[in-house]
Amino acid sequence: DVGQSMLILAEGLVDILVVPDAGGAARSIARRHPGQPIGEMSLLTGGRRSATARALTDVVAFEIAREHLEPLLESRPGLAGALSWLVAERRLHQAEASSDLSAEQDGQQTKRLSDQILSRMRALFRGALDDRRAG
Repeated sequence: DVGQSMLILAEGLVDILVVPDAGGAARSIARRHPGQPIGEMSLLTGGRRSATARALTDVVAFEIAREHLEPLLESRPGLAGALSWLVAERRLHQAEASSDLSAEQDGQQTKRLSDQILSRMRALFRGALDDRRAG
């Protein structure tokens, strides 16, 4: 589904799982700890969720809905660029695309993907972001 919110983990541990397109068993690709976001990729880009979260312990999390995020993006212009970079790094990690790249190539690929994600965020959050303030 398309994410309408994301979570910020306050307490506990969460496993991030993906299920292969061809079916089969879910595989763990990451673990989230307190202070880390869950579900940010879908919320920030308007895309479909690409992974499933499974609590490994009791969890306390804070939900941030799109309508909560828009005022933050308006008041903190640099936040969109930082979030797009985070999403780009996560997406590359999830795809395991950066494992064979040098640090410079990895940085360049992250920058390109971050720019693409920022563009999608600008389209999704039209009222909150414009080219003069975001990034």
